Amino acid sequence: MSESVRAVLILGGTGEAFNLAGRIDALPGWRPVTSMAGRTRSPRIPAGEVVFGGFGGVEGLAEFLKEREASAVIDATHPFAEQITRNAAEGCSEAGIPLLRLERPPWSVKAGWRCFPDAGAAARFFRGREERVLITSGRKELGVFAGSGASFFLVRTVDPIQDGPPLENCELLAARGPFTVAGEKKILCDYGITWLVTKNSGGEAGLSKLIAAEEAGVGVCVINRPALPDCERVETALEAARWLERL
Repeated sequence: MSESVRAVLILGGTGEAFNLAGRIDALPGWRPVTSMAGRTRSPRIPAGEVVFGGFGGVEGLAEFLKEREASAVIDATHPFAEQITRNAAEGCSEAGIPLLRLERPPWSVKAGWRCFPDAGAAARFFRGREERVLITSGRKELGVFAGSGASFFLVRTVDPIQDGPPLENCELLAARGPFTVAGEKKILCDYGITWLVTKNSGGEAGLSKLIAAEEAGVGVCVINRPALPDCERVETALEAARWLERL
């Protein structure tokens, strides 16, 4: 690889990662290589080189960094992508490569929100209750809501769940944002939703459902972010690009 152009690996899959790749692609002396998990159908493809699929753990990531002669890594994954963030911290430490975490700030907790450390704790909140619950926290941990006692679950995911309803008394809704407050409020009212379950992902994109819930008098259960390894962090793609320029 030319010494004048260095590679930076972007761990992507978010809007922040997409914007960052565009900035770096126009940045002299750097070329972006974005890694995407490939779990979402028809993802937006960022500028520069894109690779799909996982690395095979810490060792696989370290080997990839060596093969691509990467000079830096920017972890711009979802705030709840805990495993890849831990792998990035360990892999970069082993390889001696600078690591930056690009992470959007969380939403500020509002009065009346019920906050939980994980999805299991949120599910236990509904035990013995008859509620109509909209779950927007993803498909990965839906199983913890089984047997929680709520009378109805509306599960919204980006892509359709092919294996059928994962819960009893459940309806599936596949939809891709951006969503509007009016549209979110209509869903809440049409289904008679009494509680919204969501992760504290932060960012502007998810605010519409929270505003709609407040206007419709729907309770909000928020799953807090997991604790992640310490590393240098920024909140915007512009800050991340400036970090690269200083290397």
